[in-house]
Amino acid sequence: MADPTLRLRLLRREDLLALELELRNLRLSDDGRSLLREGPDDAVLLVTFPPQHVAEMAFFQDNADSMRPGPWPVPGRLAQPSRLAFTLPPEAEACR
Repeated sequence: MADPTLRLRLLRREDLLALELELRNLRLSDDGRSLLREGPDDAVLLVTFPPQHVAEMAFFQDNADSMRPGPWPVPGRLAQPSRLAFTLPPEAEACR
């Protein structure tokens, strides 16, 4: 049996929003405007966003507006991706 998961990568050029979609037990309709259930199992749409935040070291400023020196390069950590999951109700055959 074929893998019932369809994976898509989307990039919106206006603001470079990048998303990854996983369609489980769903397929695109012929006109591309709807998601149709493939079979009787649960139908799930997963949307993954890339990391949205960077944590970095803070530098403190005193009353004389001088900065305390810090280590260079400044250490930072990237957040993990975020994921949203949507389930198509069992009685629904399609999602627009």
